[in-house]
Amino acid sequence: MKRPILMSGVGTAASLMGGVIVAVVINVLLDRLRIHAPDQILILLAMILIFGGGALWGVLLTRIHGLPHRMGTSIAGSLSFGLGVIGAATLLHNLERILVAQHHLSGVPVHIIFTMLFVPATFLVATIGSSAILLVSGNRANWIRSALLTGLTASLSFLIMDLILDGAGMRVGAPRAVEHSTMLTVAFLGSTAAAFSAGAILGLVLSRGTSPAPDHSPERTGTM
Repeated sequence: MKRPILMSGVGTAASLMGGVIVAVVINVLLDRLRIHAPDQILILLAMILIFGGGALWGVLLTRIHGLPHRMGTSIAGSLSFGLGVIGAATLLHNLERILVAQHHLSGVPVHIIFTMLFVPATFLVATIGSSAILLVSGNRANWIRSALLTGLTASLSFLIMDLILDGAGMRVGAPRAVEHSTMLTVAFLGSTAAAFSAGAILGLVLSRGTSPAPDHSPERTGTM
């Protein structure tokens, strides 16, 4: 059972974060080629990659765990991850505007605010995505508890990675942090750790739900 769990973690991190990597690479290439694409085009491209990564995530899980309804699982992965990211991004934007721009937390360090915002957002995305996959794949027994466990694991992993990077000197909001893209780096590495751990927990649940039933045929039992 360990191999499918590990593959689920790796597949989840690679598919969901792969779109982010491709989007960053494209933006870097456009910048180096001095091609100034409209912001609307870049946002649309990012959304296509995010939804596509979610679709690939669903396909990988069906192959790893032998799930039925490959198309349905792919659609569920695409919509749940894509809409989850959009919802989380909207929530982060509104909270940042309320808490930071309006100076409601003027005495709180930036790296603390970053953690306060991104950890719950990670929980939201992971819980929504795992819920959709579990329901479409037919794993409806205790799906709420499994989805919440997946979300908690993802958010805890993000928090741990955030604290590790902060201790290593990559503090969001520190002097010259903008020049080194510290916030983007911490967000990406934290999200990757969250995706891997969430995928592993989801893989554990799917492995238990799709394990083959024992064969009680006469040939196996030795009886007629």
